[in-house]
Amino acid sequence: MFRKSSHALMHSGGLFRTPRPLCRTLQEALTKAQSVWNLDFGGTPTVDELTFHQRKYPSTPMFHVLDLDGRVVNPKQEPEVPKETLIKMMEAMLRQQSIDLILMEAQRQGRISFYMTSMGEEASAVGTAAALDMRDELFLQYREAAALTYRGYTVKDVVAQCMGTIENELKGRQMPIHYGSRALNVHMISSPVATQIPHAAGAGYVCRLENERETDPNKKRICAAFVGEGSASQGDFHAGVNMAATMKSNTLFLIRNNGYAISTPSSSQYAGDGIFARGIGYGIPCARVDGNDILAVFQTVRKAREIIRTTNQPVLVEALVYRSSHHSSSDDSTWYRSREEVEVFSNLFLPVARFEKYLERKSLWTPEQSRSLSQKVRQETLAELHRQEKLPKWPVSSMHDDVYKEMTPEMRQAQKELEEHYERNKKEYNM
Repeated sequence: MFRKSSHALMHSGGLFRTPRPLCRTLQEALTKAQSVWNLDFGGTPTVDELTFHQRKYPSTPMFHVLDLDGRVVNPKQEPEVPKETLIKMMEAMLRQQSIDLILMEAQRQGRISFYMTSMGEEASAVGTAAALDMRDELFLQYREAAALTYRGYTVKDVVAQCMGTIENELKGRQMPIHYGSRALNVHMISSPVATQIPHAAGAGYVCRLENERETDPNKKRICAAFVGEGSASQGDFHAGVNMAATMKSNTLFLIRNNGYAISTPSSSQYAGDGIFARGIGYGIPCARVDGNDILAVFQTVRKAREIIRTTNQPVLVEALVYRSSHHSSSDDSTWYRSREEVEVFSNLFLPVARFEKYLERKSLWTPEQSRSLSQKVRQETLAELHRQEKLPKWPVSSMHDDVYKEMTPEMRQAQKELEEHYERNKKEYNM
């Protein structure tokens, strides 16, 4: 083949001249070869002018449904949502707000060791949870407790996990706010960021295989990974999204871009068009949405789930949000952003208030209901704190349970040393 091509090349004008017929041959050859590189040039594989491509501006605009006053800007894009679901979405955001306020105060009082709130980002978590199916597997980061609340995680569950009491089904082995629930199809939260992304990509591949055999469309499911924009700088993000793209995993990647990876501003995280552009680079469908607009998030995620299920492609959704609180109870955000910035944006976007106005116009909700529910959850959380403070913690003897069916010799030795240490220092531990 090479000899024939060389012979044809020489007879068509040599190496120093390239007549028009040979150009057509080159185009045809490259068009045929494009599959080797997994590319599609659309019939034009070459150009005769050198261009370096870069697109930073304008940035891709975000989709929204509601304005700041809770009015629908385009009735054609208003999602059809059952009234019961709309009310449940509102209740979940309000419940999470009240839980966050009380437990952050409890941490300041030394009653729990650590806490992180969802303040300002409730809409992105609840809107996503509401648009997904209960069978869909969730891989959370650590600021999506509102998604768990929407699925039915109770105040008792939250407090037991944060205090590590005997009622915590995770046996008190995790830091506070590292939730998980087999019953609610929510995988364990992990402190190292981005580790959930390859897990979700692999689980989404399993879902794809299962879905291809499942004849009942109502039994098909997907996986959803919740990711902060800071986590998208980790290698696990690139490995996980690329795997999902090439293996056609049935996975949704929901990126909460709140502008700060703890204290690192977005200007130090990326130079391109946000995290949205990275999904484009991996060849998967992408959307950017106003993460403060719960209806926009709902509509986007519902459509994303449909794309995943009908095309066997993962989807990336970047939700632009603003974190109204400190990163965690260990953080003071005034060291890296001004009080004025926080005050202006926190009082401007108001995802809960915006949705409340929308529901009020539909005669489905009132401000009085918001106040009443918030007070009720506040009292419930305070009472649960008082009750669980009197409960014992999980015993030291359970520390190495559930790792293997039978403990290895090394684990038995570690358990023995742990119990001996505890006996020597028992008075130092609040057990």
